[in-house]
Amino acid sequence: KKYNIPYKPKKILICGTGFYKNHITSIKVLENLINLNMDIMIIWIGHKNNLSLMKNKKLINKIVQLPTMIPRKEIPKIFKVCDVVLYPSLYEGMGNITLEAMRCGVPIICSNTSSLPEIAGDKEIMCNPLDDEEITNKIFKLLNDNQFYQKKIQDGLNRSKLFSYEKMHEEIINLYEDEYL
Repeated sequence: KKYNIPYKPKKILICGTGFYKNHITSIKVLENLINLNMDIMIIWIGHKNNLSLMKNKKLINKIVQLPTMIPRKEIPKIFKVCDVVLYPSLYEGMGNITLEAMRCGVPIICSNTSSLPEIAGDKEIMCNPLDDEEITNKIFKLLNDNQFYQKKIQDGLNRSKLFSYEKMHEEIINLYEDEYL
């Protein structure tokens, strides 16, 4: 309620402001899904652009713009009210959004480039970040096949357990002990 995120339509979460986050493709995917008669919208964390400059004016009311600076403790709540996280980034050093989505139990569709395959580890949810048709088809399948959707939630939760601070610290300590003992 705080951010005026509607309850009813299916929601795709996108994040970030940089060009490499590839939001042009995300907007094309939104348009494709609307053309498939899906009741869908984008929730955009970190949006800084003026939507009134969009060529397709019917998309403006299908995007909820959230501020760039949302308190950290509120981010998981926003993830959890969304149905899918879309992250067709062209470059990522780590892919924290992917990991956060998996930890929150939200299926993600992400790029098959950069560091994202190492984080996501699931070819079914990865795609060419420039192929809006491939991304549209994957989101369509997620949102129309409940068994597949539930499997991707569980796969993400399981995969996210591989990435923990405790495990990372233990591996670093073991690395030093092996090197110096």
